[in-house]
Amino acid sequence: MRQMTDCGTSRITFVLPDLSRGGAQRVALTLMNLSVRKGLAVTLLLVGDRRDELDDIDPEINVVRLGKNRLLRAVPELYRTLQRQKPDAIFSTIGYVNLALLFLRPFLTFDHRLVVREANLPSAIFAKAKVPTFTRTLYQSLYRRADFIFVTSEKMQQEFSDLQLARSEQLCLFYNPVDVDKILKNATGEAPFPNRGNTLKKVVLSGRMVEQKGFDRFVETLPDLSSELEFHFLGDGPQKEKLVQRVSQLGQSHRVKFHGQVSNPWAYYKAADIFAMPSRWEGMPNALLEALVCGLHCVATPESGGVEDIRKLMSKPEQLTIADFDKDFTASLNHLASKQGKTEDGIYLPQSFSLENAFTRFQQKIMS
Repeated sequence: MRQMTDCGTSRITFVLPDLSRGGAQRVALTLMNLSVRKGLAVTLLLVGDRRDELDDIDPEINVVRLGKNRLLRAVPELYRTLQRQKPDAIFSTIGYVNLALLFLRPFLTFDHRLVVREANLPSAIFAKAKVPTFTRTLYQSLYRRADFIFVTSEKMQQEFSDLQLARSEQLCLFYNPVDVDKILKNATGEAPFPNRGNTLKKVVLSGRMVEQKGFDRFVETLPDLSSELEFHFLGDGPQKEKLVQRVSQLGQSHRVKFHGQVSNPWAYYKAADIFAMPSRWEGMPNALLEALVCGLHCVATPESGGVEDIRKLMSKPEQLTIADFDKDFTASLNHLASKQGKTEDGIYLPQSFSLENAFTRFQQKIMS
């Protein structure tokens, strides 16, 4: 790899499909902003034609849009753009974009390092694929072209090895960077849902309302959950209307609130008592990490990605309950309903997820 450009500044191109508020995009954005602060020249190459913007992108980042509504149509222009830019390093964190870049790699004629991050467990990706065998074959043949593969949990690292998707020396355990200062700054101020004269404990569930997040199965358990709990859903998605209707059918609308997509979820976390994650699958759950920053007791399914890694690294692992869905999950929430509220100003996020730790590891792999 060419270590430095002629002007003495390393150049990194991040490739994303769009700037939506997905977890993988947020990880990439954090790394981009950190790279700029550390003096690197950063280009963001956006494949899609959506105009979603994240308001905290550093103005020093050079944003290039391909304006294509499908990745397949963007591949020729993606290749030409990279050939013109000739970055020292390329980074991607969305599975299908990873595959496209790895396919193109033998045709790129400049010296570079290519690092990809996998956002979800391979087993979950293959299970949801239209043609699982074909998808697995693509991973097995293309992922070996990467210089490094960032995996977000020990479980994911083990799956890559067991499924023979990569060589062991390619795999790098990389925990999501969490901006604790930013979260705490935005979490202060007036509570988004005041007590309104009641003493009910507030449970927050956050994420896109799709099958993966398990909100549909969670609402079915509402009649079995303690009357001492009320529930606040943050996010939008294709399941939202059905979820609202089902909550009404179950007679639970009086203690369930759908807030939609909010720009500052951390204020809700800080004002709540419990964070619940009934996901069917995850990679490394950003929302749960951020809830730990805000001092919440978290209840998550074992399928919620790297939760075992998180709990193992925590100084107070009792603040994260991992429970099978649905009986154990329900019992855990009911148990918390009877306990004292959360500790004020508690921060339970392990140090392994700090910005500095993440960037040091990122820089080692993408610049070495």
